[in-house]
Amino acid sequence: MAIDAHARRCALGGMDESGRYLDHWQFPTTGSELVRHVAAVKASHKRLAMEQGPLAYWIAQTLRPYVDELCSCAIRATTP
Repeated sequence: MAIDAHARRCALGGMDESGRYLDHWQFPTTGSELVRHVAAVKASHKRLAMEQGPLAYWIAQTLRPYVDELCSCAIRATTP
């Protein structure tokens, strides 16, 4: 799974082990909505990737009990 989190709304997407796209969801950025959507994903092993940002620590603490692996990545834009 991957999450794009903003102050008001989040987008969560999922893929299976073979890289096949499963679905995506958009929902308000609240702890209960984060948990509800991640917990609803049917998977034997849940991995979550998210961009490092102002909400990253809070999201990680909120979702850690609901995922097996959590990766917070720093994205850098490069200019030619």
